[in-house]
Amino acid sequence: MRKVLPLVLIFSVQAVFFPGRIPGHNAREVKNLIKQVDHILLAPDDPKALFIFLTKELNLPVAWPYRDYGGFASGGVSVGDVNLETLMFEGTMADTPSKIIGIAFEPDGTTAEIVRLLDRRGIMHLAPETSAFGPEGKRTPMWTTTLLKNMLPGSLIFFCEYHFIQSSVRRKFLKKSLKKIQGGPMRIKRLSEIAIKINKKEAVLPDWDNLLVPHHNHSHNFFLLNEGPSIRFLEGKKDQISSLKFKVESLRNARDFLSEKGLLGIPDKKTARTDPEKFWGIVFEFSE
Repeated sequence: MRKVLPLVLIFSVQAVFFPGRIPGHNAREVKNLIKQVDHILLAPDDPKALFIFLTKELNLPVAWPYRDYGGFASGGVSVGDVNLETLMFEGTMADTPSKIIGIAFEPDGTTAEIVRLLDRRGIMHLAPETSAFGPEGKRTPMWTTTLLKNMLPGSLIFFCEYHFIQSSVRRKFLKKSLKKIQGGPMRIKRLSEIAIKINKKEAVLPDWDNLLVPHHNHSHNFFLLNEGPSIRFLEGKKDQISSLKFKVESLRNARDFLSEKGLLGIPDKKTARTDPEKFWGIVFEFSE
């Protein structure tokens, strides 16, 4: 896994500002680890087809083009506040029943600062790894990733610090691009929520609370973040990132679009969901 992870992030550009508690600390004095969710990893059986659908059918802005780099292929699209990365790779990177295999956080500080805070909070992680490109002797650092351990077994949860671009600048540009086309035919405004299913919430939630603090925790299983999507934990038989929830201008329009494309899942009055059997094994949920 450690050898493959940096490759997945090639050309990925784009987590969470959070008020909670750390035992023995005043919430107002706690330093943030995370700015917001940077990007989400999608690994369907045919990632190129999904990338084409997202960019051609949904008209979502291209964050980076889909390319085959040998050993893996990757492409990214923007949903305003975060990027979705569709990817294919050789070997096993994640062991999850979901096709949504990972979450990359934008750190609120340098990797060195984040590592010190992770160690202070007792959050287990692998050593940071920096990817650099260019000729020998003139290699330029591009990004540094720090993979977290035991946060969601089977999925990739990590920090990604970019050295070649300001994520906030790139995100602002892509957000304007999405607004300019009025969210495309689905009228997408933003990604509002990441749903994670876990078998034993009581064993997992304290670790996530420790990672995300300071945050707005409105309930024992819902972390409302100031920037980017919030994170909701649900009961499930297997640990996995189960679905992504989007805010749209019109639920009726979203439902009609999915129905027309033959992608609409089980009908629901408050949401429109994709049928995972017809949508690359992935559940997207749309609501006003």
